[in-house]
Amino acid sequence: MSPRKPIIAALAACLLFALFLYDRGRQIAERSRVVETARIIPFDSVEATFLRIVNDDGEFVLERRPNGEWWMTQPRELRASDTQVKTIVDNLHASKKSAPFTPESLAEYGLDAPLPRLTVRGTDGEYTLLLGTDANRIGRVYATMSGEKQVFTVGDWIRNQGLVTIDHLRDKSLLAIEPERVSRIALRFPQESLTLNRAEGQWWIKEWEQPANESLVDTALRTLATANAVHIADDPTTPAAQLGLETPRLAIELSQEGAEPRTLAIGRKIPGADQFYVQSPLHDGVAIVRAGYIEPLVRSRSDWGTKRFFWMPTDRYTRIETMSGSMRMTLLRDESGTWTFEDTPDVPIHPRKLELFLGALDAWRGREMVMDFATAEEARAKFGIRDVSYQVLAMRADGTIDGLQLGITEPAEGSAFMRRVQDGSVWKVDATRVQFVRAFRADLQDKRIDHGWTGEVKRIVYSDPTTGTGFTIEQRNGVWIQRQEGSSANVLADVAVADFLGIVEELEWTSISALVGEPIVKARLDFQNEAGETVYWFEELDVKTGTEASESFTLRTPKGVFEIRPEGYKRLFEQWVLLLRTASAGNPRSQNQ
Repeated sequence: MSPRKPIIAALAACLLFALFLYDRGRQIAERSRVVETARIIPFDSVEATFLRIVNDDGEFVLERRPNGEWWMTQPRELRASDTQVKTIVDNLHASKKSAPFTPESLAEYGLDAPLPRLTVRGTDGEYTLLLGTDANRIGRVYATMSGEKQVFTVGDWIRNQGLVTIDHLRDKSLLAIEPERVSRIALRFPQESLTLNRAEGQWWIKEWEQPANESLVDTALRTLATANAVHIADDPTTPAAQLGLETPRLAIELSQEGAEPRTLAIGRKIPGADQFYVQSPLHDGVAIVRAGYIEPLVRSRSDWGTKRFFWMPTDRYTRIETMSGSMRMTLLRDESGTWTFEDTPDVPIHPRKLELFLGALDAWRGREMVMDFATAEEARAKFGIRDVSYQVLAMRADGTIDGLQLGITEPAEGSAFMRRVQDGSVWKVDATRVQFVRAFRADLQDKRIDHGWTGEVKRIVYSDPTTGTGFTIEQRNGVWIQRQEGSSANVLADVAVADFLGIVEELEWTSISALVGEPIVKARLDFQNEAGETVYWFEELDVKTGTEASESFTLRTPKGVFEIRPEGYKRLFEQWVLLLRTASAGNPRSQNQ
């Protein structure tokens, strides 16, 4: 075969492929051109800078300013709704024309005096859509572009974009705020005022020298940031006094960083409607606002105060005291943040139990305030609140004390009375949860026998000295396996092994024993690392008293002999049984594995 033939064939194939790609690109470009030709305007709201709408209500002209805000310039200057303008322009961009035709008369299609008319100007020129009567096809209307003779149809929802009024196009926001930038809130009630200042991420009420209700403040700011009027009456004929705006039920002044304060005045509720009269600093008239925006704000003055009993995060306290009758406990926190018992600093504190107790104090809140101030005598007489009942006092570095004092319980309501020490207020609290803020040394002391070793364990050796039997549980290639001489190996559930080790590590003693004589060892567990070294062990002992044996839940460990809490021993035993059950239910494996 001539060597020229393969070369010619290859060149021909390349040429055909190039022609295919060219034709493919031409088809795609043509489809794209057809789609763009079918659009009313070739750009969306991002590129739009001007919008004019003419309809039966008049002419409305809107322009986008350099900062991106849309403003109405005709028939009057008003801040426009960015969202509303974006919707109109994007709908025009998304809409497609039908196949056009050239009529003998535009009047036949309502296009001799078309309304509405929509003009959009952008980076790609200016386009004016003229809309006529309904087309024969349901849901379509006749239309044409200004300066053109061809007629086409578009969806009738496009006509709806032009049937707008000032009320549709204007921005009806009540307070254009960014909640995270608000640094001060002034609440002016008819009889008094409250000032809320944000300091170090926390809101404080200046007049009461206490924290504000963080949840209520956050809700109020989020509500004000999104609140819109249903309607704005630019020239109300009803006097302000009748609208409740001469002496508003609540005026809220917000101060933002780098901006002038803005005040929102809330008047009376409209009779027979779920709406309020409101005066907004963004509008000259009176705004009609849904109650859903206003009711979270119109709260009693006491609601704005915190329901918390401990006003600082617990890491801001240096001393915590609990007392009930003759029982007392004092915790001290050093500069490193470590808590210790004041009288016995060498006695360890269980970190998890301390965390739960401090977390309970931090989260403790009243359910309902029943008295804004009560002296110690009044609290004792009316609510059974006494120092010796139960109290918690937490001291800050500056000597200020926060705290609680428990009173009587109302079983029918499931509530208890509690006095807040720092301001003397009395509250109803959830009686079923009082236990979480009650703690003494015995509740917090770390009585774990030993801990911190389970991460090394790769093998557990069980032996029964009384029968001379036993088995081994070991981890190989990430899988726990039980082995016993003369039997096949069984796979164990990883979670069952982890739970068992966790329970062993958390075992707590009730007392330290001094053995007399050598007791009977009922069972022994050795916990070994990968090298086969024992990192921990314990023996369950059958302690004899005289000649009689008794179950005493006694364990001997490298640290000594300890009596174990019955509930702790029960958890240990139940988890051990569960562990062995997973072995018997596991997949048998070869002993040589």
